[in-house]
Amino acid sequence: MKKFKPRNLLFFCIQIICFPIFVSAGLSVFAALLVALLIAGPVYFICVVLRLPQWLISKKKKDTDEIRQSRIEALDTAREIAQEGIVLLQNDAEVLPISKGTKLNVFGRCSIQSFYNGSGSAAADVTKCVPLISALEEFGKFELNRELLNLHKNYIQSGNASVADNGQEDVSVVKINKGGAEFLGKRPDLILEELPTDIFQRTDLFEDGRSMLDHAEAFSEYAVMVIGRGGAEGFELKADNLKLSIGEKKLLKALNQSFEKVILILNTPNPLELGELAEYPSVKGVVWMGMPGNTGFQALARILCGTVNPSGRLADTWVKDSFSAPAANNFQTLKSDGTWDEKSFHLENYKEKQGYFLQYSENIYVGYRYYETRALMDDRYSYEDEVMWPFGYGLSYTEFTQKITDFQETDGIIHLSVLVENTGEKVGKEVVQIYSRPPYTGRIEKSSVNLAAFEKTKMLAPGETTVVEFHIPVEELASFDCEQEKAYVLETGVYEIHLMKNAHESIEKRDWTLEEPLVYRMEKDGVRSTDRMVAVNRFDHAKTMGADLNRTWDQESPAFAGPPAACYHASEKTLQSLEGTVKTDAQAGYGASDLPQTGVKLPQKILYFEMQGVPYDDVKWDQFISQLTVGEMANLCGNGAWHTEKIKRLGIPKKLMPDGSTCICSTLFSGIVMSNAGEGVIYPCPVVLASTWNPEMGQAMGEAVGKEARSLGYHGWYAPAMNCHRTPFNARNFEYYSEDGVLAGKMAAQVVQGAQGQGIICFLKHFVLNERESSGRNQLLTYCNEQALREIYLKPFEIAVKEGGARGIMTSFNYIGDRWAGADEGLLEGVLRKEWGFQGVVSTDACVYPHMDVKKMLIAGGDLSLDSLGGFVGGNIKRVELLKAAKNPATKVIITKNLQRASKNILYAIALKLKED
Repeated sequence: MKKFKPRNLLFFCIQIICFPIFVSAGLSVFAALLVALLIAGPVYFICVVLRLPQWLISKKKKDTDEIRQSRIEALDTAREIAQEGIVLLQNDAEVLPISKGTKLNVFGRCSIQSFYNGSGSAAADVTKCVPLISALEEFGKFELNRELLNLHKNYIQSGNASVADNGQEDVSVVKINKGGAEFLGKRPDLILEELPTDIFQRTDLFEDGRSMLDHAEAFSEYAVMVIGRGGAEGFELKADNLKLSIGEKKLLKALNQSFEKVILILNTPNPLELGELAEYPSVKGVVWMGMPGNTGFQALARILCGTVNPSGRLADTWVKDSFSAPAANNFQTLKSDGTWDEKSFHLENYKEKQGYFLQYSENIYVGYRYYETRALMDDRYSYEDEVMWPFGYGLSYTEFTQKITDFQETDGIIHLSVLVENTGEKVGKEVVQIYSRPPYTGRIEKSSVNLAAFEKTKMLAPGETTVVEFHIPVEELASFDCEQEKAYVLETGVYEIHLMKNAHESIEKRDWTLEEPLVYRMEKDGVRSTDRMVAVNRFDHAKTMGADLNRTWDQESPAFAGPPAACYHASEKTLQSLEGTVKTDAQAGYGASDLPQTGVKLPQKILYFEMQGVPYDDVKWDQFISQLTVGEMANLCGNGAWHTEKIKRLGIPKKLMPDGSTCICSTLFSGIVMSNAGEGVIYPCPVVLASTWNPEMGQAMGEAVGKEARSLGYHGWYAPAMNCHRTPFNARNFEYYSEDGVLAGKMAAQVVQGAQGQGIICFLKHFVLNERESSGRNQLLTYCNEQALREIYLKPFEIAVKEGGARGIMTSFNYIGDRWAGADEGLLEGVLRKEWGFQGVVSTDACVYPHMDVKKMLIAGGDLSLDSLGGFVGGNIKRVELLKAAKNPATKVIITKNLQRASKNILYAIALKLKED
């Protein structure tokens, strides 16, 4: 008999209370009973199933001392990240820094209505973010043109052109200043229409008949213009959004005519096409800052006034035409009106609203790997015509020299020493960048420039020196040969190791020669030192159709010309895979005798607290898991939206896992499921963190996030987000780090270490090939050859698992070839667990779309269903599917065995202890 739960008394109590009231109101006994039932049901659902009262109470809960202290630390850390991640891109005639107290004219709608954060799963309340205007006044001590600010404010609020202070609210806290996270409408505002230039030129705003531009010119020789772009989950930036808008061009032209010192502030996570800046000679300074979060504008003000010397370096290549990148031709089809055709690349012989495909025909030539390789290898190519600022580029207010002082290879490790000296007149930090150039035989595609290692120096005073040491395993220079050896390979020849200012400018190099090839295959040179099992081909099902890009740079290649006609017709094998059934016991070779024991009553019950710190391979885990019933395991694995379920009888607590990327985030949806409205500080977007090129900043962010999460009652974090900036069109790029996997992986590994050291499980997402939002939830079949998959797209995850020790992974919505990523055994078991040695929990993304079969997930090596809809109905969706499958005679054994495996992975992951323990 099912045990009666005391909370169910609420249902009957509501009826008992309502029934006499309705009878006394004149209803018949039957009608009163019916109405009482109709009221009791929704109240019960809201109070017991949704737990809405708990969430509302948590919203009103006062901050504890621990919360306040963790928030102070988080705000400081966020500001430090911005200070080291903001990039000075142009500084003609040393227009920057500007002395404190200087008068400034600030132009641009985004100076008032800034993009602090993006929308979607990373969205958060931006109303507490420090506005640009406040930061300039407080931290830069700048005197701002108030009439100019009033003009912006008044026009934004009412559409009226007026320079008067209307006595409403301060310009720095305009109510509609919600940032990219809070705009309403069907499509988020990823770009805001600039104020009409003619309002700055009107002669009726002042009694003297002069224009706002005339007054601004008289007020100060400096004009600061802010240009912004937003970010959003589920959307792409339109191709034209990466160009200067008509309004921005008009305003820039006017400023160019009125001022000799124009400074652009780029409030955008995505690179813009700014080749046109050459037409505006008055633009002397350009500063990129991404999305600033809570305190990033304070960092910007400090940089503008010289309190802080900028030391950020670009994490992406900025080009003059985004369509010069081969990946752009396989993103979506561009319509004649400049918008994307969201029905691009659809399988013509499959369902109308499902079965889209994407070809990564550019091979490994993504970002700088394309531009730099082609510039070095193609005499016909003009690099300067296409690239604005290279990957790794950034300026400083001081000067540095770098020199290799020692270079040697011993026992498979390249040891490199670099002497850095501050030869300028101001204190500052320098980034040391090491790249490799492997020999090219034509057998394996190789970029001529590959980031191998990096480090940021400590603060150096003028004349001060420091030595930066690198120890690079030669195996990290290997390429993956997916055609012949089907393994990682180091071909014979000369490997050039370059010390570079950025991906384009080499300072000096040293050579390392390999006489005999190294093939990392068991029958040849064995496993790489960081792998548990040798890496082999696991994704032949994801090969692209047509030839992948190679160094011939053939313009007829699908990389430049788009997918060939054959791609639009799915093979019978692909169609069968898309409609595939769940593997049965018979197909797996299981018989009735293979059914594991469940719900075992041990002589001495093992409670969960006893499992903290127990090694993953310890037999005690098998004993502990055997105690779980099938129903408990189905609930644990199937009901995992922003939490893991508690099992009271074994002392297993409920663990809360908020979303994030830019912050600890409790949204309307996740907050209700968690019954927790606690929300953390918004950090500068991850691409800003990557642009610090300082792993210590990643560690600091992870620790601060971890402390904040603990103080708010959380135990996990759906972050960091690790996907690649394959193109600048993805509006979700603000959540991701870089176009380079080494930079992204090294930074994220430190974030993971910091957060997990505080007992907070990190879920790396979205595993893998989630570089486009459109159709991503409609069976998007993503094709990519195994070399590019391993060297570009898996690389940041690999580093964050191996070096960061991540205990959580979140898979992606898309398919890898014709297999859903969340149910790709080669990915989850082959690469992640067997090769990389991952020990932890693999979760789905929001498990609400038809192709996300939770049974396939479980059998392929997944563990947890992020059942976001089930979270609102007591978990009664995916857990029910698992329970039915575990009772089905055809799948009883395979599901039960995998429920035990998955339960162990979940419970091992959440048994994470604090670092100090």
